Amino acid sequence: AKDEAIERLTIALSQTAQRAAQHEDESKRRYQLVTEGLEVAKTLSDALKQDEYKIRQLEGMLTAVRRENQRLRKVVEQVDNHLQTSNKGYEQSAWVMHSPPPTPQHVT
Repeated sequence: AKDEAIERLTIALSQTAQRAAQHEDESKRRYQLVTEGLEVAKTLSDALKQDEYKIRQLEGMLTAVRRENQRLRKVVEQVDNHLQTSNKGYEQSAWVMHSPPPTPQHVT
């Protein structure tokens, strides 16, 4: 009976050791998966930060382009107004130039 109890105890200890080894392997595998997941998350986070920085740069460029467009729109309006004013003056002077010359008055 004593030998049988020792044998059962030995089997139980062997099975416990096997389960512990399996749990350790599983724990190592899970730790590896978590570590890889953290590395992927860090890579994605870094990429997101770079994208956000690029977006801020592009937003700044867009703002500058919009300001420049507004400035150019004002310049075009000024030039257009100037041309319209100049054309009115030109049309008036052209009308005067194309009018028949005054008839000479004969002095008697």
